[in-house]
Amino acid sequence: MADMLGTWAKRKKLTVDYTKIDEDLTHFPIPLVVDDTEIFDDLEYSFTGDDFTGTDGDSPNSDLWTVNNTDNSNCEINSNKLNIQIPTISTSKYAYVKSIPVFPGDFDVQVDVSNIVATSADAGCEILFKVDSDNKMYVKGLLNQSLSDGWFAYSTVSGTADDDHDTRSNSYGRLRVVRAGSTINLYYDDGSTGSWTLLHTRTGFSTDTGYIDLAVWTDEETVSANFDNFTINSGTVVWPGNTHPNRKKIAITKSDGTTQIYGEIEHWDSTNKKAVIHVSKSDLELSSTEDSFLYFYYDPNQEDNTAYIGDTTETPAQAVWDSVAKVRLGMAQDPSGGTSCILDSTSNANHGTPYGDMDFNNLVDGLIGKALSSDGIDDYIDLGNILDFGTDDDFTIEMFFKTSLADSLIQKKATHTGTSEPGYALYLRDSAPYLQAIFSDGTTRLEAFDSFSTNLIDNAWHYIAVTMDGGLGKVQGYADGIFLDDGTASGLGTLLNSQSLEIGRNYNNDSPTNYFNNLIASTKISNTIRSAAWIKASNYALRNELITWGATETATYENKILINSEQKVFEDCWKYISGQWVPVTSISKNGDTWEFLTD
Repeated sequence: MADMLGTWAKRKKLTVDYTKIDEDLTHFPIPLVVDDTEIFDDLEYSFTGDDFTGTDGDSPNSDLWTVNNTDNSNCEINSNKLNIQIPTISTSKYAYVKSIPVFPGDFDVQVDVSNIVATSADAGCEILFKVDSDNKMYVKGLLNQSLSDGWFAYSTVSGTADDDHDTRSNSYGRLRVVRAGSTINLYYDDGSTGSWTLLHTRTGFSTDTGYIDLAVWTDEETVSANFDNFTINSGTVVWPGNTHPNRKKIAITKSDGTTQIYGEIEHWDSTNKKAVIHVSKSDLELSSTEDSFLYFYYDPNQEDNTAYIGDTTETPAQAVWDSVAKVRLGMAQDPSGGTSCILDSTSNANHGTPYGDMDFNNLVDGLIGKALSSDGIDDYIDLGNILDFGTDDDFTIEMFFKTSLADSLIQKKATHTGTSEPGYALYLRDSAPYLQAIFSDGTTRLEAFDSFSTNLIDNAWHYIAVTMDGGLGKVQGYADGIFLDDGTASGLGTLLNSQSLEIGRNYNNDSPTNYFNNLIASTKISNTIRSAAWIKASNYALRNELITWGATETATYENKILINSEQKVFEDCWKYISGQWVPVTSISKNGDTWEFLTD
């Protein structure tokens, strides 16, 4: 049995099937599909509120709140309360923290407010729940010239607004928001009386998921307020995307159980209990002659493992990918995020920008993780003017996708016809050869392939890889890990051009055509010729067919030492030395002191 890592409580053994690896591979990225309910149950995080305890000047808990500061506002801990203020007169009129978890279904939340101070005649603090711009509600503590100092409740239901208000006697109190079905109730407590006053009720409110803001606002001058004892009286929360507070309380090691490797959390869905984590390291070797082993540790009592585990774009996540990987898109981000929202896993930051009508509905389930859905009309991803390849440059293009139509996959200027412009492109055809790879230096043009027989438009998942030997002008094509065809264009020069690298359409000299239709799960381009063994193993890995998970192994570090004054007895006894737990092999006694000895 391999040694345990530090004081980690549980782990699972992962077996890499050597029969699917034709030669030893180094720094090969392995996607781990984590869908064991036990892991997610153990790592569950109970969020029942926040008392904003912390060091003065610190931001609120970043696992729970996103701070939305401007250059003239502050949201920070002060005397174990959350102080939000706009201290100088500015055009900025709203400062707030936004809950990272979101609230589905019924809920009841409240917060204390105090020291509501403003120089404006129209300012205050609030707790707000918002589904969208047509469905939101909030209750405020106001300093308002027209209403006098007061409590104010407001809601919009399907875009129709309504409000109620009452007199406020104190500069402190409590605010409360309740949703039960499609009915909302907004309350206040003037001071700390312990009793709530119902201020506002609406029916027909959206039952969709929304988030909470704690905020201050002003029409024209300064404002400040303290928030404390945010409490979820009832209801559950959902952690969207990669936001679950315990997602980084994991570790992955080599077969010795103690040497950690890096992990990129591409997707973590605590609600549906599924995650995709890519793992590797520069010295990780996978054998082609015997099974290799990894260990997956998880323990909610550990600190976040930020040295080895990261979300996409974080440093440890980038270390999963070797230096010749120039761009790798996992297609796991909401495409409504705007410029550069489709994230590159590598350190090159070659992020993609979606175009067309893509929004959060286009982020869908893929084969093992997420994928982006394109409509075949105007959806595509632009990566900017990157990855020009010179005369002798080697490279590999890999894509994992699903479609039933012949479309453009990826291109850098080159088009279906003509040789006047340099570049490269991959297209799907509606008959054999099903894949067309085009490379042009502006004079010489290479079109491959002649016998690419695998049907790629059968609405099944397919992994393709196309390699280019720049020195020889030789291209090779693979489908689902199997070599199918090659082609050669001697004397092929530089592919340099000023056009953006695009996924999902044919640029065609400002007259775009051939938009991709259906799902793309990943794209990767590397400045090397990936081997046939690498490509074969990648096909298995992307289908979750390379790794098998073993049973849970539980560490027992405490309450296992059995000693009495007459006999030296030890059972499953461990000693912590230099950051690792090692087994005790013998015990000696010196007077009244026992000493635990290790090899």
